Amino acid sequence: METLEFGPLEGKKLTVVFAKKVENPSAEEIEFLKSLIEEHNPDFAAEELGNREIDDFFKRDPYSRIFQDAGVLLYPVDISEYAKTSISAIVDEKGKMADMVEASCMGGADAEYMKAYADALRAEYEELRVQEEISVRNDWMIKGILDCANKVSKEDILCIFIGNPIHLEGMIKTLGEIGIKTHDLSNPIDMKNFMQSPTKDTDVRGICDVQNT
Repeated sequence: METLEFGPLEGKKLTVVFAKKVENPSAEEIEFLKSLIEEHNPDFAAEELGNREIDDFFKRDPYSRIFQDAGVLLYPVDISEYAKTSISAIVDEKGKMADMVEASCMGGADAEYMKAYADALRAEYEELRVQEEISVRNDWMIKGILDCANKVSKEDILCIFIGNPIHLEGMIKTLGEIGIKTHDLSNPIDMKNFMQSPTKDTDVRGICDVQNT
C-alpha cells in the first residue's frame, strides 16, 4: 500500500510549470503548448488523472499525443485508489449521519437542538468533501510529480503540469514550502517571465514510472 510521504528534493532543482487543463483544448491552446514544449524542452510532464482509467487516459487524452509527438513522457498523477476509497467512506458516512439527523428534525422538544446538530454535521461533511476533492488530491499529485523528478538523472529538471485550476493555489503553496520553483501560466506576468527565461541547452530526458495505485 502506497503512503503519502514527500519532502524537499535532494541534489535536484525542480521547476513545475502549471498549465490549465481543458476538456477540449482549442487549436490556439494546442499550438501554445507545442511552442512551450519546443522552446523549453521539459524533462517530463504530468497531468491530473481525475476519474478516468489509465487506458482511457492514454487513448483519449487530448494532451497525450502532443507530448508523445514531442518525445516528452507524460504521466497521470492523482490520489491513490486506496486513499480515495478510505476517505470517500469517511465522507459518505458523515453525509449519511447528517441526513439521518435532519430526518429526525420533525418537531418535538429537541427539534431546535437536532436541527443545529444536523447543520453542524452537514458543515463537517462539506468540509471533508472539499478536503477530499482538493487538498488531499493536491498532495497526492505533488507526490507523483516528485516521485518522477527523483528518478530523472539530472540536477535541473523542468516539469509541465496540466490540471484543474482548483488545485493551482494549494499545489503552488505546498511546492513553495519544500523549495520547488513554480510558474503559473494563467498569470500573465508569471507566464511572460517564464517564456522569456533561458531555454534549456540539453535534450537529455530522464525516464521514470509513476504509479498511484
